[in-house]
Amino acid sequence: MKTKLIAAIMALAAFASSASVTISDVIVRQQWPWNGKVNIDYVLSDPDGGEHDISVTLRNGPAVITNECGSLTGDLVGVKPGSHRIVWDPSFNTPTYQDAVMADFSATLTTLDDGNTYMVVDLSKGTSATAEDPYPVSFMSAPPASGWTDEYKTDKLVLRRIPAGTAVLGSPTDEIGRSASSVYLEVQRKTTFTNSFYMAVFETTQKQFKNVMGYSPQEAAIQDDRPLVFVPYQLLRGTNSFYTAAHRTGGTWPQHEATSFFGVLNSKLPADVLAAAGLGDYEMELPTASQWEYACRAGTTGSYNNGTTITNETSDANAYLLAQYGGNTYACPVVGGQKLANAYGLYDMHGNAQELTRDHIYYNYTSGQTAPIWDGTDQVEPLQYPDEKYWPAILSFGGGINNDGGTTGPKDVRSSSVIRVNPDTANRKNGFRIALTRKR
Repeated sequence: MKTKLIAAIMALAAFASSASVTISDVIVRQQWPWNGKVNIDYVLSDPDGGEHDISVTLRNGPAVITNECGSLTGDLVGVKPGSHRIVWDPSFNTPTYQDAVMADFSATLTTLDDGNTYMVVDLSKGTSATAEDPYPVSFMSAPPASGWTDEYKTDKLVLRRIPAGTAVLGSPTDEIGRSASSVYLEVQRKTTFTNSFYMAVFETTQKQFKNVMGYSPQEAAIQDDRPLVFVPYQLLRGTNSFYTAAHRTGGTWPQHEATSFFGVLNSKLPADVLAAAGLGDYEMELPTASQWEYACRAGTTGSYNNGTTITNETSDANAYLLAQYGGNTYACPVVGGQKLANAYGLYDMHGNAQELTRDHIYYNYTSGQTAPIWDGTDQVEPLQYPDEKYWPAILSFGGGINNDGGTTGPKDVRSSSVIRVNPDTANRKNGFRIALTRKR
């Protein structure tokens, strides 16, 4: 048997992004008995008790070792003050470093954030807010001591920063619950996000929508703090914001219209505050399909965002901890935040309302023909564009309480589970989650 060894393991000095936040006592050791993995222990200090995302740079001498998808696990996101551990698995790297002898191996840890981990928009002005008197926007490094109370689901909107990075999206071909259509929708591909973005901690609720628009499209009266459903895509982005035959030749992705939900919301945000936070070229939007899955996974590679994998299509203990779905709750969405959050602190990425994204796919509703959307090649900041075809379907994630009139189960709430929905239809399962993304 070949001896596997990484020699002369040490740690470089660690840095943080502000004077009050420090990373210290960084110790790098091989796991013993040697199993090919390396522990990186550290201590995070923050007198304000904030949460921080950690960046790891590995080197052999001056040469940087690329952190491949899945090679780093452990305490990387939403890290609170205290002692923590990150594990590096060299087998994920190409070339692999498991059999390498490194004479000058080191690790440098830094924090990625600057106190802007969470963004809070105060919507309590309702429809009276204007560009001159906009919704107040503030930032915080951690959730409030009392947690995300009901006001953050009604009169406020809270979003969490999702750091740039690389992940493998989609599902393996043998994952339980992967349907025949998954050959088009769940193809695995390495995806790199060169820009960070923000994702709402909760699904958009009835009251949040009413604060912005002054009314609700909900077919039946529901509680203000419940996720809003029956939402057609055109209401969110405008009637001309998705591709039809008339949009084939523009070459640019249709923008949301001024009178749509996102058009109105963006017109009432404080441009100066966003610019001061380095977000001057960002806007509120639906996330792309890739942004949605990247934020949902939060560094995980299994079926669910707590790192577990589906064991049964209809009854799964792991899914039950994370998701409200047709087999364990009512036939309509419930108040968000009752199940476990992922590592980014996002709730109900599995289950509850089905969540619309910005991506389109070709689908012939008569013949059932679907065009490929990903081919397995590496992607960078992917947003799908149509070619010569009419792309009438929108991609929607999250499983949800009700799926096309049927009962949802664990297979429907997997991280990569995605369905096609008609943008013209306000369907019981269609809700959405707000993202703040860089403008195209």
